Amino acid sequence: MEYANLFVKCMTCHSWDSATVDTDKLRLYLTGKFVQDVWPDEDTWVREVIIGWRTGVFMCKDCCEDAERDLKEASDASWV
Repeated sequence: MEYANLFVKCMTCHSWDSATVDTDKLRLYLTGKFVQDVWPDEDTWVREVIIGWRTGVFMCKDCCEDAERDLKEASDASWV
């Protein structure tokens, strides 16, 4: 079995994240299979790294949680 190391950079804080994946599964994903179908048992954030590697767009877990909090606060404030 061969593995590939995938590296992505957060578009917000510029920190790096990575995932190590089986190359056969990576080929399935790159030919159109959904990430959750290829890696159903992987953590959500590992799958986000894989998606970010393919698309070139990635936001790390901390930045994503910050953005979600900011959106919630803005939404809550609009009801006042």
